[in-house]
Amino acid sequence: METNIQFSDGFVMTADNYLKIKKAILEVLKNELPTEAQTVEIIEHTLKEIIDDLNNIQIKL
Repeated sequence: METNIQFSDGFVMTADNYLKIKKAILEVLKNELPTEAQTVEIIEHTLKEIIDDLNNIQIKL
């Protein structure tokens, strides 16, 4: 049985997909070795770009 993670807004994601995202981010950051402040800035900037990209996706019904 697959485990799901439910977020505060009700969105549900599989635990497997969540872990894939987390692992990918951590792998890149481990290679770059940024400071804590740089890590926060990298993650904030990346999330903003991802949100912008997702907002530009047109869903065809």
